[in-house]
Amino acid sequence: MSKPIVRRTLFSLGAAALIAGAVTVAPAGAYAAGVAGADGASKDGAVSIVFTNDVHCAIDQQVDKDGNVTGIGYAGVAAYANAQKGLYGAGNVTLVDAGDAIQGGPVGTLTKGSALVQIMNAVGYDYAIPGNHEFDYGMDQFNALVKQAGATYLSCNFTKLNADGSKASVFAPFAIEAYKDADVAADDADGVLKVAYVGISTPETLTKSSPANFQDAAGNYIYGFCQDETGEALYAAVQSAVDEARAQGADYVVAVGHLGIEGTTSRWTSEAVIKHTAGIDALIDGHSHEAYDKTVGSEGAAGAIQALANSDGDKVVLVQTGTKLANVGNLVIDADEADGQDVTAQLVPASECKDEDAAVKRVVDQVNGELADVLNKVVGKTDVALTIVDADGVRQVRHHETNMGDLVADAYRAAVGADIALANGGGVRASIAAGDITNNDLLSVQPYGNELCLIEATGQEILDALEMGASNAPEEFGGFLQVSGLSYKIDASIPSSVKTDENGNFVSVDGERRVFDVKVGGQAIDATKTYKVASHGYMLLEGGDGLTMFKDNKVLQENVILDNQALINYITNDLKGVVGERYANATGEGRITYATKPAAVNFKDVSSTDWFAGVVSQAAAKGLLVGYSDSNGVHTGYFGSYDKMTRAQVVTVLYRIAGAETPGEKPGVNKTPFTDVEDGAYYTNAINWAYETGRIAGYQAKDGGPSTAFGPNDPVTREQLAVFVWRAAGEPAASDEVGYLACKDAGDESSYATAALKWAASAGVLTGSSEADGLYLRPAATAQRCQGAKVFVIAQPLLRDAEQ
Repeated sequence: MSKPIVRRTLFSLGAAALIAGAVTVAPAGAYAAGVAGADGASKDGAVSIVFTNDVHCAIDQQVDKDGNVTGIGYAGVAAYANAQKGLYGAGNVTLVDAGDAIQGGPVGTLTKGSALVQIMNAVGYDYAIPGNHEFDYGMDQFNALVKQAGATYLSCNFTKLNADGSKASVFAPFAIEAYKDADVAADDADGVLKVAYVGISTPETLTKSSPANFQDAAGNYIYGFCQDETGEALYAAVQSAVDEARAQGADYVVAVGHLGIEGTTSRWTSEAVIKHTAGIDALIDGHSHEAYDKTVGSEGAAGAIQALANSDGDKVVLVQTGTKLANVGNLVIDADEADGQDVTAQLVPASECKDEDAAVKRVVDQVNGELADVLNKVVGKTDVALTIVDADGVRQVRHHETNMGDLVADAYRAAVGADIALANGGGVRASIAAGDITNNDLLSVQPYGNELCLIEATGQEILDALEMGASNAPEEFGGFLQVSGLSYKIDASIPSSVKTDENGNFVSVDGERRVFDVKVGGQAIDATKTYKVASHGYMLLEGGDGLTMFKDNKVLQENVILDNQALINYITNDLKGVVGERYANATGEGRITYATKPAAVNFKDVSSTDWFAGVVSQAAAKGLLVGYSDSNGVHTGYFGSYDKMTRAQVVTVLYRIAGAETPGEKPGVNKTPFTDVEDGAYYTNAINWAYETGRIAGYQAKDGGPSTAFGPNDPVTREQLAVFVWRAAGEPAASDEVGYLACKDAGDESSYATAALKWAASAGVLTGSSEADGLYLRPAATAQRCQGAKVFVIAQPLLRDAEQ
């Protein structure tokens, strides 16, 4: 096995890339020198693998108002690859793409991907992996594009069902490239450096492209991606390819995968594949639009370059460039590197890729010229910026409402006269700045050309769809639903209970729902009522993003209009050509909100409108604070929200969080020296536990001697409550003092409580109470049971982590 490592240098990315780790960049003004060495000298004998992923039709160089290059463009990729050939020799440079190149922009939509393949051929790609969006134009067009491509497509897990029921690989699982001019290790048997490129496609392709593309006329799946409910089928396919490549003499194995990490099904991530296989030296990744280097099982230092451990404990370099050519990647194999660092990687940011290859630029310009008249036509204007991202460039449309999401959903509903419209966040692809709106803008927002339809659906089916869409919230999910004619709330503190099959398709909701307060036209949704629902066929008819609950519903209108044309019509006709004040708020009109789910009315003294209803409900559901019982142990139905929280109650809840007791456990005999702890009291076992584990010491005697009193029925103050929880958590330091210092009475607490209050405020466990002139900690105020419910619901996962 090789000894891969990635050089330790930091970089910055544009807002479009999600930064999940640190990767290297080349030095300013001389990107080639960062690979060749500090002196810029050539690297004879080493191999350079130039890579891209998730280009999504970003064919042109992009420059900001200050003249900084923010998107490399394909002519820039070609220039960088040519520079590498000058350093390493033309025979020692290979160019690969990790998928999702041909869809995501107007040039792809209008040419069904053909123009992208034409440009990639001009750049000179050697290998390509089919990402999920390579299939968006249908299987026939995909096959035509593969024939058109100069690159060799690889995938070890893309299969087709034969007539006899057996499965056959659609593409070769790997290809071995022999680098005759490259150096080899001293013990190399044949004296030729051989690198195997193993292709891996995400099994999510079945739901993140149109499912119909992979089915026969009867709706049966005839294509697959080694998907199952455990991930083992994918791991086995990858391992088989790696083993065969090694058997055929590969000295190194570079996996080129469209897998991703963030927002990806956990068993199919690049991390999971590495962790469950052996023999891969590096994995060039795609799909999740991140730029990263990650480590399985190790946090590592902030900003450090890290590598992943595989199933044998060997290190594997994992790299991904982000999206839309914010970076270009370079993986270097140097078999005779003296220090053993034979596999290294770096990302070169767009700001360091100003050069463009003239020949490729001519091809790009020709494509743009042929489409210019259509794309540049102004169809309206917007007085407000319409966005799909937040201030940090994160794709908010995939987990929160945005004004662009509202606009798209409104356009769907208007196009077919529906009660409700649903738009998957993953299909809303671009923001639009204030000013003129062109066809190019709207085709960028809706590049897939899906056709709208109208169906009948029950309220229950709509509820299931919303639950599926919110299943990963607040993390990204392409199936997150932007809505029109409907509003809903999400309680992300409730674990998703959505069940899916091996293909990622919705099966059922088997537990508490996260989505609540769903309203249609301002009225509570009726689960038994039938509503008219608009969206595109990808979702309603084909079960895209796993939303299969509508597939067999009555279709009222089918193939009505392209989604992007519906958007054009809505702006032109319904909005009279101007997107105005209604869409001014970047986070939308409040159709989708995150909130605590109100308590079911389980307690006679808790109303669903009380601020604490949700946390009391959760505290009761988790068995932390369960309300009062009579002398016979029968629940009275009262919680006592405003009653004082006692020392015994606090210790009892901590006992329950530690997993040592559940409500109803038979109280035992007092085993402590505290004379005021009664045998058989509800708190006795808890105080025994707390004393034995050193969590409490009781009140100090006046003479300074051992404690003989605990004060189980004494009320606790807010600062004492914070100290109890802080000590149970292991007395952690506060992550910051912002929340603490925001309170006007910060510093008024007892000195012993300061560290606890700072931690509690930073962790959100105990925040200031809001009053007319600001926030107050009120450290000396008696803690109420409703306040305790909030503290313990928030603190529970922190305390469980401390226990482990």
